[in-house]
Amino acid sequence: MVEKIEKEESSFFKLIRWNAVALWSLDIDQENCAICKNRLVDSCIGCQASEDQNLSKQCQRVTGRCNHCFHVHCISDWTKRVNKCPLCN
Repeated sequence: MVEKIEKEESSFFKLIRWNAVALWSLDIDQENCAICKNRLVDSCIGCQASEDQNLSKQCQRVTGRCNHCFHVHCISDWTKRVNKCPLCN
């Protein structure tokens, strides 16, 4: 008669808490808005200066036909004055 010996699993570490870390990058060459010089992942200067918290949540990045990226508020103000890309100008 063959006895089956169960192997007791023992581990050196016990997982108590796990913090996931995610890294990503924008699919663009530039990291800053060419108009306000802030990082594109942050809000623009106007939104940071404003006391309206909803305005800064709406501050997104936009990409033109020329593949240059800006904050939506920065480029909308720019195109009201000059109807050309500030970098291609």
